[in-house]
Amino acid sequence: MGKLLSANYARLRRDRLFWGLVAVMILLGTYTVLHRWWIYWDLQPDRLPQARLSWFELFAFMQYIGPAMAVLTAFFQGTEYSDGTLRTKLVVGCTRWEVYLAFFVSVAGTALVLAFVCIAVVLFLGIPLLGPPRLENIPYLLEGLIGSLATCLAFSAVFTVVGMNCSGSAQAAVICLVSLIAAEWLVNYLVSALHAPAFNAFRNWDPALGIYTETTVPNPGYVGGLRRTLYQFLYEFLPSGQASQYAAMDSMHPSRMAVYAVLFSGLSTMAGFSLFRRKDLK
Repeated sequence: MGKLLSANYARLRRDRLFWGLVAVMILLGTYTVLHRWWIYWDLQPDRLPQARLSWFELFAFMQYIGPAMAVLTAFFQGTEYSDGTLRTKLVVGCTRWEVYLAFFVSVAGTALVLAFVCIAVVLFLGIPLLGPPRLENIPYLLEGLIGSLATCLAFSAVFTVVGMNCSGSAQAAVICLVSLIAAEWLVNYLVSALHAPAFNAFRNWDPALGIYTETTVPNPGYVGGLRRTLYQFLYEFLPSGQASQYAAMDSMHPSRMAVYAVLFSGLSTMAGFSLFRRKDLK
């Protein structure tokens, strides 16, 4: 499988889309730090000496890693179908499992490279401009880093399923992006439902007392019980939900989400290979 990985990474090094995404991550990291610095410098200059790199800057890439990998995976693997490289790999003796696993490892490695590029830019610019992260926050940041990288693997696994089982680049790209949009819509619905309060409070003017009185009534939109547990699980299990939590610093259980991400990657890989094993490549 080493030769397959070498061939995949050799293609990536010559791929303009890959280098374009690297440039996007560099720009994203630069903008994130400079925007935060500008806010302090323009609106709160007295607080600038106390500024520190935070979760928001370090995990800004999580907002974009999903779409980036969706596009790159679709077009990278679609090319192998169109030029016959995939069939050639099988003809020379590579097994389908080796081909599938090599592609997943290549995609996952690319996702980690893009993530580390953005993080490196944030650290390179953020430490001199904003200061290093506070010492008491470093363990939590490291826990979040491990979890976010596991989420990158989950995105890679699910897009590998599509890329390896769709023969056309355009078709794979559409499926990946539509699936990502649907997942984002589902995550937004889950967030809205989970953040709904159990009670609604209303203020009413009491002319007899001459004061406002407050009454609370149960919120019909509140989700509780087993359904709430299911919603919370989906929010933490789906890669889009994990990315949303890391990007918004809404992650209360990064270690648990890392386990979910590894489990999601394993299930996706097994399902994807099951489909690829039966796929007619003639």
